[in-house]
Amino acid sequence: MTAPTHERTEALAAAADAVVQAAPPGVPGVVAGLTDRTRDVYLGSSGVRDTATGSAMTTDTVLAIFSTTKAVTGLTALQLLEEGRLDFDAPASDYLPALGEVQVLDGFDDAGQPVLRAPRTAITT
Repeated sequence: MTAPTHERTEALAAAADAVVQAAPPGVPGVVAGLTDRTRDVYLGSSGVRDTATGSAMTTDTVLAIFSTTKAVTGLTALQLLEEGRLDFDAPASDYLPALGEVQVLDGFDDAGQPVLRAPRTAITT
């Protein structure tokens, strides 16, 4: 893989900014960042962070991203799979040994205490 040229990087940053600045109606504010392995290629924002006051969105505006972390985690896992550093079919305990000790909840006894058992198969990544 070759390093991107300055011109390509600048073109990519300009294209990203065009998308950020053209946020569709109904989207109050946008913050976006683009990085390579060594630096920030683009940071930009548009719109407002508070529709009541009209205060501008900035690149350091703190946002609640909620379930977006699942998409980031999924993307990261797929990249690791592609690089051969993660095997989805391998026992998860290969990566986190404590997962090899996890028990399955099988119910509760008469005293209300959990009844645990060993899993029927190993947890996979």
